[in-house]
Amino acid sequence: MASGVSAPIGTRWFRENGGMPPSNLEPQSGRYLSFAEREEIALLHARRVGVRDIALRIGRDPSTISPELRRNAV
Repeated sequence: MASGVSAPIGTRWFRENGGMPPSNLEPQSGRYLSFAEREEIALLHARRVGVRDIALRIGRDPSTISPELRRNAV
């Protein structure tokens, strides 16, 4: 009802448009990295940019970057 249509109509629209909720690339809160930030970290890391420089470029603390790199190491 938040969209102003009935549940059956909303369900139909949802199914007709691929059945996927809209993708939001922004973080839910400042606490979590967004998809775009994670992607930027991966690209910079692949270019051999250091943890502190990555943190500076995306505006995050280096202690946020290090676990992200460990978590997604190949």
